[in-house]
Amino acid sequence: MNDLSSVVASLNGKVDRLVDLHREANASRQALKDENQALSLQLVEEQQKVAELTERNKVLSLARSVGEDSKGALELKLKINELVRELDKCIAMLNR
Repeated sequence: MNDLSSVVASLNGKVDRLVDLHREANASRQALKDENQALSLQLVEEQQKVAELTERNKVLSLARSVGEDSKGALELKLKINELVRELDKCIAMLNR
């Protein structure tokens, strides 16, 4: 009987340890999920910044290529207005 109670006590200790390990693993998993979600949000924000900078770069390149030509300046203004409208639409969709 003494052997049986020591085996049961040993099993209880091991089960308690497994329960503790399980709780720790769940807490670690939740922390990793939270970190992943934060990093995903940060990635989306950075992608938006890249898209904005790309559009600005296109506008600047277009402005440099047009130079001081008055007809080109009008076309440039129209292109800039078009790009601004597109950006406004994108921002509106993101804010939904």
